[in-house]
Amino acid sequence: MVADLVDVVRQLATPEFEQQKKMLDFLYEALTILDRKADALMAFNAILVAAAAFAIERGGVLATSLWRRIGVIIVILTALGAAALNLGVARVKYGFLAGVTMADGKPQLEAEFKALAAVLADRTLDYQIGWWLSLAAVFLSAVLAFSLLFARKPASSRPIKPSATTSATRAPSTSVRPPPVPAE
Repeated sequence: MVADLVDVVRQLATPEFEQQKKMLDFLYEALTILDRKADALMAFNAILVAAAAFAIERGGVLATSLWRRIGVIIVILTALGAAALNLGVARVKYGFLAGVTMADGKPQLEAEFKALAAVLADRTLDYQIGWWLSLAAVFLSAVLAFSLLFARKPASSRPIKPSATTSATRAPSTSVRPPPVPAE
């Protein structure tokens, strides 16, 4: 028989269920902490995606080599993958005390403990994978940023520097040319 939530909470407040209440508090607090950490990591991944988009738009990555463009796309996809995993961590999927049944008028909490422990283990794994993906995106971003320091600019974007000898002897060019002199 599925327990009435009010009855379960009322009985958990008695001294007889002090240990079980502490276990439930621990599991729910661990899930809450994991949710907060996942939220922070999602915000960090949003910053990584924004920085990569800025590098594409304003940082000149499009004008550099193909491997840098692919690298920025990989950074974006890696950060989005990490954020998606952390969205799974931060969701509220489990029912509050949904696994509790009543037997002889007393709540049976073993099924709830097992369900919460399984949810905690799954979400911890998702968070860890998301964290490692975020770390990989940061590392790749650093490699790309460092490589841009040594990137050669395309010939069309390089300024033409006149040499010292030619600039002194050459007359300034004008767009208007004098008419040709007729041959006699």
